Order: sequence, then C-alpha cells, then structure tokens
Amino acid sequence: MRGFAVRLVAGVVGFGVAGVALAAPMSERRVLACDDDNGWPPYTFRVPTANGASEVRGRSVDLLRLALGRLGWTLELELLPWKRCLAEVAGGRYHLILSATQTPERQRDYWVTAPYYKTQQYYVWNRARWPDGPTVAKAADFAQWRVGGVQGFVYPYLKAVGITPAVQAKSHTNLVDMLFAGRLDTVLIADSILRSQRNREGVLFWDDPNLGRAPVPGGYQNEYHMLISKRWPQGQELLQDLQAELGRMRQRGELSLLMDGR
Repeated sequence: MRGFAVRLVAGVVGFGVAGVALAAPMSERRVLACDDDNGWPPYTFRVPTANGASEVRGRSVDLLRLALGRLGWTLELELLPWKRCLAEVAGGRYHLILSATQTPERQRDYWVTAPYYKTQQYYVWNRARWPDGPTVAKAADFAQWRVGGVQGFVYPYLKAVGITPAVQAKSHTNLVDMLFAGRLDTVLIADSILRSQRNREGVLFWDDPNLGRAPVPGGYQNEYHMLISKRWPQGQELLQDLQAELGRMRQRGELSLLMDGR
C-alpha cells in the first residue's frame, strides 16, 4: 500500500463565520494535507468502499473538514509514508499534517497548533511468556527490555530518560507480530490504538486474550497537534485561522465531542 493516495475535498461553507478574515482569494484557500498511510485509528484510517477502492475517515479528518469549511478553506488529503509526509510538509510541497506530537525540532520546522487531543500510553506483552507482564515501575525500567515502537514516532517519556525503542517497525501490527515471535519484550501503544485497531485475526488489540497491557507508569499522555509548513506562504494565516476555530470549538464542547466522543 506504499504510495497509495486518497483525496478528500471539503466543501467551502460557513462564509458568515464571525472574525474570519479572508486575506487570500477563495480560489487559493486550498489546504493539501497528509498523514500516515499506516493509519492512526480512530483519528485517521481507511475504509473499503463498494467499488473496491477506499476512503479516509476518522476523528481528525472530520474535525479538520468541519473547521476548514467554516473558515472558507478547502481540503485535499493524501495518505503517505510517515517520513515522507513529514518531509513534504517541511519542504512546503504539502501544507499540513493532521496528527503529530510536538518536539523542539518540529517547532523549528513547522507552525504548531495547540493540542487538540491526547492519548494515554500503554505497554503490551505476550501473556504466554509473562502472565503478569515485565516489571516496569517507572519509565527508566524500560531500559531492561527490548522495546518496540513505530518508526518516526516520538516517545517523550522514554526520550526524557535517554531510552530509544530497541526495535522500530512500520506499524503496530508488525510490532505485535514481532512480540509474539519472541523478538520483543514489550511494545508501546496508545490506548486509542488498542481500542480501535485489530490484529491479523480481526480481534481488537484491547480484546486479545493473549496480549497483556498496562499504562506506562506515571500516567504519561501524548498531546497531538496539527503541523503547518513554514515554507508555505499561507501557513501563518492558516495557523491563525485554525487556532481561533479550535478555540471556539473547545469552548462550545465540540472538540471533546468530536475527538473523545463526549
């Protein structure tokens, strides 16, 4: 599926939204966004369609389409390999990434919106090997184990104690396969992924009786932002528009309803 692209276009609505300054001609207010082609359910994922193709859905997609429509922007979305998506937006060829954690390097390369959702971090293990799981009382204890993480993902709680995942793979599914093959001791997965993504037998990771799980000690949560290209001339304008609309949606309770289902 590498290189497979899906395009979504959000209609231009909400011309009467108060406080929206349409600085650029409407024909130029187009946002070309990208996200990880491995999917990030429930925020971004593919759904097969009747004609044998697929479409992109998810909470982040719904939120961005709604916000941009109100602001008078149109959206085109493509799913790309994660590292390519980061590079394309940094270079200005694409304009926005839907979901990413914040790092000093990303603050340097992109305009970063306020966080609009967060995930609780878990670690999982093979119950056939460890019925009660490996001993992890604090983040530094992961140094004892062969830890798996997704390529290009940031794990701030490990970085803070000088640990990098020993093994990195393209997807959580691949990492769980490696876990059951004995190549890893534990895998780091967000609660939203555990509750939304299925194993190769079609069972949600959360419901897999062979997969043990526990929150990362310390209650670590990752906050997710949208990243906007600093090399795109309209980047700051879009940042200001999105910051304002996300703030309004947060005040109205729309943000938590869309992103958390409450």
